[in-house]
Amino acid sequence: MAGLQAHILRFEAEATSDIHLRHHKGSALRGAFLHALRTDFCTNPSLASCHACSIHTSCPVRFLVSTIDEDGGRGSNAPRPYIIEPPVDARELYRPGDPLVFNIVLFSRALSMFPYVVIAAQRMGEFGLGIGRGRFALREVWAVEPVAGVQQRVLRRGDDLVKVPDLPIGHKQVFEVARHLECGASENLKVRFKTPLRLVTNGQLVHRLSFATLMRRLFERLTVLWDAYAGEPLALDFANVLACAEQIGVSYDNTRWLDLDRYSTRQGRPLPMGGLVGEIAFQGDLAPFLPWLQGGTITHVGKYAVMGNGWYEMIENRE
Repeated sequence: MAGLQAHILRFEAEATSDIHLRHHKGSALRGAFLHALRTDFCTNPSLASCHACSIHTSCPVRFLVSTIDEDGGRGSNAPRPYIIEPPVDARELYRPGDPLVFNIVLFSRALSMFPYVVIAAQRMGEFGLGIGRGRFALREVWAVEPVAGVQQRVLRRGDDLVKVPDLPIGHKQVFEVARHLECGASENLKVRFKTPLRLVTNGQLVHRLSFATLMRRLFERLTVLWDAYAGEPLALDFANVLACAEQIGVSYDNTRWLDLDRYSTRQGRPLPMGGLVGEIAFQGDLAPFLPWLQGGTITHVGKYAVMGNGWYEMIENRE
């Protein structure tokens, strides 16, 4: 991920009342996060849009929520500079004293918003989360660098100050992992989707995944993140790389469609957010794609990535 950096923050909390969540917890966590940001930091809540606000160029809510990018090619549709990574187990009820752990990933210059993110996470627990607004208390925040397996505590409950994280994940770490993978995974690689992968091609939801479709959507995701937050374009011969991706086959496919929905407060109705979960194995000359696939384990891919969708891991397929 040359030019694009990611900062993974692990928030360790403890339920202080019953918390009821749905199977996919990312939607509830993201909704609580946005509510906390808007409540504490929006100076003009009566405005219908951040575009009309006179201070939107310096507002953390605008940067994290509305993503107005007047210099970018996507304008207000720029990708969010963060991802919520929810717990991926099937648990839906947290009793008082139970741990609740989730990640927030910040991309490149979004790290400057770190103090606002921590305050918002603390306020999420005070405002409540999920059905019935169950509450939690934030205990610790850790910066995590999974490639090297190191972590750094940046906040402990009772601390007056937070430490700015200093464990970025960039191209060096990602490409190093890819080089190690090449030894055993350059011809046979398994991908496990931990959260639903929701892709649309030609107006249709993708229920049978091909390698080329996955890479096309992943490159789209990386390109817009690079453009918005890395300060430089992603230099890659996309046509040639995607042509090569067409040559990669599927050796087996154990993915299944998981139907899920989320409730949109803004639209006042449930919205579908289901997708493919499970494992799929690809076979062919995978070496050129490994760095980008490794980067995608951090950026996620597909619709609703900001809520945690499209989160996957790579496994050497020895079958």
